[in-house]
Amino acid sequence: MIVSLFLPKRLGSYYPLAHRIVSIEITKQSVHATVIVLKGRSRTIENVLTERFQGAERFDEQVVVALKNLKMKLGSYHEIYGIIPSSYAIFKELTLPFIGAKKVKIVIPFEVEPQLPFNLADGVVDGIIIGTNEEAQKTNVLVTAMKRDSIARYEKYFEDAELPLNKLSIGILELYSLYETIPGQANATIALVEMGTFETTIGLITNGQLKYVRTLQKGIHIPKVNHQENVFDKQMQEQVSSLFDEIKLTTDIALQKVAPGSSLSKIVLTGAVTDIQDQGVKEHATRSLACPTELLDPKKLIQEQVVSSKIPAISGIYMPSIAAGCASEKTESFNLLQEKEQEKENKQVTYQLYTIGALAITLLATFTGYSFLRTRALKKSYKASELEAIDELKRQFKLRATQTQRLDIANKAAQAELRKQESAWKRISAENRYAYVTYLAELTKCINMQESQLQLDTLIIKDDTIKIYGSVPGYQQLTRLQDQLECPIFKKVQKLQAFNFKSEPITLVINPEAINEHA
Repeated sequence: MIVSLFLPKRLGSYYPLAHRIVSIEITKQSVHATVIVLKGRSRTIENVLTERFQGAERFDEQVVVALKNLKMKLGSYHEIYGIIPSSYAIFKELTLPFIGAKKVKIVIPFEVEPQLPFNLADGVVDGIIIGTNEEAQKTNVLVTAMKRDSIARYEKYFEDAELPLNKLSIGILELYSLYETIPGQANATIALVEMGTFETTIGLITNGQLKYVRTLQKGIHIPKVNHQENVFDKQMQEQVSSLFDEIKLTTDIALQKVAPGSSLSKIVLTGAVTDIQDQGVKEHATRSLACPTELLDPKKLIQEQVVSSKIPAISGIYMPSIAAGCASEKTESFNLLQEKEQEKENKQVTYQLYTIGALAITLLATFTGYSFLRTRALKKSYKASELEAIDELKRQFKLRATQTQRLDIANKAAQAELRKQESAWKRISAENRYAYVTYLAELTKCINMQESQLQLDTLIIKDDTIKIYGSVPGYQQLTRLQDQLECPIFKKVQKLQAFNFKSEPITLVINPEAINEHA
């Protein structure tokens, strides 16, 4: 859930995670829905559903009932797209002296306001970019304006059925955007005609730009039989002939207005008319409209790999909902519910910020708690180790209670005791015992006690000194003793002054180098 919250729904036309869209079109007799799964750059038609109106309820009530029935069959989904008839909308073309989709979105309401038959506050305005000229820094925009009450009526259908809309678009705009994605489309003058059961919408495309939209309040009725039986017989020809006449008249007028002196390259028919399997409809349209005719149905989209499908056969009545669900680049940002979607987006950003804050607080609290518990555990361990060390020092070195109040005091006392013991042990070590004997032997070689008449009381031998306690009878004997003490194993002896050195001994400093050489 956290990943999907912060991972963008799409990156351009790329969808990182599978995204299921339900696109719904409401007609006068039924509701058509297409379920499309967008993953990566692929578009897959997963299901198509139709709910026909039944009963004697009012139209609004029938729509809500049909939507509720539809909801029970949809399964899980991420977004709901609605399609509103183009007859409710006003289309205006604008040329803006700059390039940039964000700028266009901001400017178009103010640019188109003088051309609207109602106040801007009473309507909703959005548009699609149909062409740009980078050299001239110009953008061509087809603006759509619609009254708020018409949009509110459609919104209420879905709200009452508990199917909240995420996007509300117009079928002809979505069909134009989808048609442009089909490979091999030449920049020519084309009439894109969506023939529904009750309405026919005409879009005039010139050099890849949708320049004109017109809706005729007349459609094509196909009997409720198997599609394979919908042959283009004489009765069907009579039904569409008058409609083709109106289409031709409308396209001729549009050409004079949009591209004077030009002629149509071809007419592309889509919608319910493509369910007539006999190719006679295409030939009849070519003759009636005096222009090459092409049928655009779901099969063509699948063959051209614009979309893939899990459904073996799809009726042409689903073409507007298929187009809306494919999220083509031209219309991906077109939304007549943009104000509410902006509010939702702002709420989502706020929720993301709150979530980030909550995560940060949680992480901080977790880290603080862990640090506290870890520090407390370390303190306990340190205290236990300290007490154990003091006990061991006390046991090993027989320390007094005053010396074991703290570890540093115990350490100092133990070190002092250790130095004391080392000094004692050093004196009686094998090496030092041999050295004392050597000192004594050398001393006996140097001193002639008969000659100097030395009366020796005490002799103290340490690591590096020998102290002689005693006396001599006189100055002459003291001089002889002085000469005798000038031995190589001793450093130079200071001049002797006193005949009696029982209390202030003669100190002889051992010369280690002489001892080593002698050894």
